Amino acid sequence: MIDPVDKMVDRDLKLIKELGLKLIYAMNTHCHADHVTGTGLIK
Repeated sequence: MIDPVDKMVDRDLKLIKELGLKLIYAMNTHCHADHVTGTGLIK
């Protein structure tokens, strides 16, 4: 997942599960408080 946003983490993880996918990596292409927070929440 690229640049996950903290307010969308629940939605994103639900969609990944519904599609039967396995999230292997989450990364940030640049720093913003919401993106960094989103990546930490995915752990």
